[in-house]
Amino acid sequence: MRLRKLLSLMLLSLLLVTSFLGNNSVYASGEDQEFVFEGFDIKDLDKHPDVRDKIIENGFGDYIENGSKSYKEMSTLYDLSDLESDEPIEIEGVPAKEVERIIKQYNFPEREILVKEQNQVILVKRNVETNSIDGLIGFNLLVSNSGAKLSMVHYQVGIDPVDVVKGEITKKNANGTRWEVDDTKSFNKTNVRSGTIVSWTEDINAVSDYFEFDLTVIDNGVPWYYDGGGRDQRYQRYNFEVDRYKDLDALGGQRHHFVSATPLRNAGFNSNYAPCIRMLAKDHFNTPSYGSPGVDHRNQEEKYLNQQRYQALLDFNVDALRDAEDSEDYYSSLLAKYYDEVIEAVYQYEFFFDMV
Repeated sequence: MRLRKLLSLMLLSLLLVTSFLGNNSVYASGEDQEFVFEGFDIKDLDKHPDVRDKIIENGFGDYIENGSKSYKEMSTLYDLSDLESDEPIEIEGVPAKEVERIIKQYNFPEREILVKEQNQVILVKRNVETNSIDGLIGFNLLVSNSGAKLSMVHYQVGIDPVDVVKGEITKKNANGTRWEVDDTKSFNKTNVRSGTIVSWTEDINAVSDYFEFDLTVIDNGVPWYYDGGGRDQRYQRYNFEVDRYKDLDALGGQRHHFVSATPLRNAGFNSNYAPCIRMLAKDHFNTPSYGSPGVDHRNQEEKYLNQQRYQALLDFNVDALRDAEDSEDYYSSLLAKYYDEVIEAVYQYEFFFDMV
């Protein structure tokens, strides 16, 4: 697994990016109603001073920044600066010295660290008669290379466990421009305290996947519903790779010839043996050589090939990806998104063109 992928997965796991239960209240029906559930975003915590005081009272005050409106994760804090390391970039199959050379020779930008936005909503259980707080809980979905884990945390000590927490987690795979259900796991827990609700080992078997979940909380007969996760950078995994075209499985994505197939064939090369990058389909559409908009780009590639100007050809394609848009708007460009894969593709093409 390449370092960029590991960093993305570390960010997903370490940040404990939290999806709590939504911004609404749910009332029990009938005259014997004792409490309501109330949810709100943590950025509005100053508007709920009793909740803020309860958080501090229960030992989470260190995670509130001196009365400002900037709040950090309540469960765990992590400093991202240690991920922005000066250590050499490691790419499987490419010697460290060659990685360093290619970055310098082809003028690669600084690698982008994709920082996941923290999203936290507090769920409050309020007494109907007194408006006092009878409970503070939250849920977080953590996604890593090995799968997903849904956990619950009580932000108030000494309260009864939640009667029922049930629902399901779904993994969806990219398939072309669509997302399709790959697998689902159900859960049903009773007398639930802080800890893991469900842990699901599920390897990535597509160019990209993501996890989503639906959840029902029932306490003293009062139900509360939520849908969390989804296709965004917090819950999504990538499976990009570089290999010869004939040996690379698209896995629901597409195989992008870093040097286009038609110019290669016209210049006498076998494009089936040329290095390709497994990409999301929509990212492939945004590459400068794709389809009708890519005619001029492919013509220029063919000129470089006919002139045997392979260094200029590789420079040309690296530069072109600097301006290619990430279809998901996570990264500044496709060069930033496929940073390691482009380095590896360049390295393989230097051998393909017998430049070394």
